[in-house]
Amino acid sequence: KGGPGARPDTGKGAGAEGPEQPVVDKEALLQKEYEQLTETLNELRRRSENLRRENEFLQQEAHQTRLESQEYMSYMSKKTQKRENAIVTLSDQNNTELKKLRTQKEELLEKHREQTSELKRQILQKEKELSVVNLEIADLWEYKVQNTS
Repeated sequence: KGGPGARPDTGKGAGAEGPEQPVVDKEALLQKEYEQLTETLNELRRRSENLRRENEFLQQEAHQTRLESQEYMSYMSKKTQKRENAIVTLSDQNNTELKKLRTQKEELLEKHREQTSELKRQILQKEKELSVVNLEIADLWEYKVQNTS
């Protein structure tokens, strides 16, 4: 029954149209299935291409976002460094100013001590002179009292 070109037996009998009808139906079904599979394959290829493009776009967006993030981090780092430098500079200036003021204070205190010491010396000198003058006045007073009497 079955040779290389033999057709399957459909069980409908041996009529003129009988065995060819199922073959035509099967070919039509296979052709339809082929067309559906081809359409499905084409649709899947389109979807794949769209997804590939979308993936490429998203990869570019991610790369751009990483670059912008790095730029922003660099900007913020520089800004923070500038602020820290400004704080350090201001602190250094304040320390320098404080040292200067302390030096001035010490110089003024030393000058004040010297002036106080000089004034005390002058007061003592004037008190001695006053004492001498008072003694002279007392002597002159005695002399006057003796001469008037």
